[in-house]
Amino acid sequence: MSKPPTYPEQQGYSTPANYGVQTNPPPPPPPQVQMGYSAGPGTVVIQQPVKIHTRHPTQVTCQHCHQSVTTQPRSEVGMITWLACGAMVLFGLWLGCCLIPFCIPDLKDTFHECPNCRNVVDVYKPL
Repeated sequence: MSKPPTYPEQQGYSTPANYGVQTNPPPPPPPQVQMGYSAGPGTVVIQQPVKIHTRHPTQVTCQHCHQSVTTQPRSEVGMITWLACGAMVLFGLWLGCCLIPFCIPDLKDTFHECPNCRNVVDVYKPL
């Protein structure tokens, strides 16, 4: 019995001797944009934007100072308040009744602030 013939190694073909062996290093990964902060060596914490759907104080993690806080809501006159006032004027309620929307807190925009850093965490707008 004779030995099988030997074949010369050709570029691009793998033989059992070089399976899994890389001749060139892999290309670097594409750069990624991450919103987050480092919590230690090798650990990245990704902070998602906060969306608050209430006028009341809410427990959140502030995206500015990264602390777990209860927000301090502050109401301000917004677009819905002015639209309600304008609608009352159009329907003939201009003799002081058009000022009623400015006294209703559910029609105002609510700014949720962080008590630590005093930055606005989110704005709740009714509608």
